[in-house]
Amino acid sequence: MSNNHDILAEKFDEVWRLLKSEGVRGSVIVAAAIHDDILKQILSAHLVPCNDKADYLFDGPNAPIGTMAARIDLAYRTARISSQLRQSLHIVRKLRNDFAHLSSPIDFDDTSVRDRTKHLLDLNRSFIELIWLKFRPVIFEAAGVIGSPDIYKDDVVTDMLEYSGYRQTFEIWASAVAGGLAEIYAETESLKEYKGKPK
Repeated sequence: MSNNHDILAEKFDEVWRLLKSEGVRGSVIVAAAIHDDILKQILSAHLVPCNDKADYLFDGPNAPIGTMAARIDLAYRTARISSQLRQSLHIVRKLRNDFAHLSSPIDFDDTSVRDRTKHLLDLNRSFIELIWLKFRPVIFEAAGVIGSPDIYKDDVVTDMLEYSGYRQTFEIWASAVAGGLAEIYAETESLKEYKGKPK
């Protein structure tokens, strides 16, 4: 159990440091890419190993699991992730598309980005509360908030957004999810190739 906790904590720290070093646009795109990459690892690890140079399920223009959307849905349908995480990852994917494809400048002050981020946090309210209560002093310190109150004054999501801001709150959540996905990957067992009689 402690090993899994170590995986989550190490991945959280690695991803959070990486996201903080990026610009606003890069932070969202990199967060989605990390989630997508771990989903691919989870799904690939759960399947019979592919001996081909390129795995046709994941790679190539017609790959059936070649997109983040497909990987999210298959991870959910194979019980690798919950329905709540499925919805959350689709929001991250949509945020990534907004940041990657819009030619005009976009950041966390945009109404659409704030709305998506708030929806993401509301979906994960109990998770956010756990993070906020446990890591609040560290988060405040990283955000440069001096003399922060010991207890949140209102709703936990509103409080976190007020003190950490939309971007940092998104990055904390994304880093924690990356840690959780890394745990799932570590626990994933591969299927064995069928060796029985032809059916």
